[in-house]
Amino acid sequence: MDGRHRRRVSHYYTIGLTCSAQSTTSLGSTTTEISTPEEDQSTSESTLSSTESTTTRVDKVPTTTAVKTPPAGQWRLRSVKYGKYLRANNGSVDLAEAGEDFEQWDIQERRLNDFVSQFELKSMNNPSDLLYLRASWDRLPKASSNEKLSVNLTNVHEAYERWGATENDDNSWSFMSHNLRWLSTNGTNVYTRILTKPSISEKFVLENL
Repeated sequence: MDGRHRRRVSHYYTIGLTCSAQSTTSLGSTTTEISTPEEDQSTSESTLSSTESTTTRVDKVPTTTAVKTPPAGQWRLRSVKYGKYLRANNGSVDLAEAGEDFEQWDIQERRLNDFVSQFELKSMNNPSDLLYLRASWDRLPKASSNEKLSVNLTNVHEAYERWGATENDDNSWSFMSHNLRWLSTNGTNVYTRILTKPSISEKFVLENL
């Protein structure tokens, strides 16, 4: 074909942020044909995997595609780094040592299609009627925390209360807010912040109640 050949490359979306080259058997994939010049076959695959990627931003729609096991269910969320539990504390959220009533969460799935979901984190025992974990645009009080935005609880569950979720290699989970920030903690405060990928501070283990 005039010194050129066609290669079928499959793209999938993760957390509404990026898409990368994968095999055509990936769950929830779409297929694109990319024409490339004839090249040495031994190097073509490595070159393609490192260069054929694009970035996609979905405005205020954090999503998860092709998760191994959807996180929907009733759990305690334990911080991998600090060993403490995500706690609903009236209108705010923090970490607590013991995983008791206020540390119980119902993660509810909202399916957008067969492959894409959003999730709502609902407190099961918060003493107030503020139940849904919300990512705020408010900065934390400390001047040194300008890159960190607060989270709180609300009695509505709309765009600001919906999260994307990704399962990490260690079977922990990380959650991305509508403003494309990861749910994070410093051992006491809970907030969101921008990272290219979650670090240990953004990882939570889902423990059965």
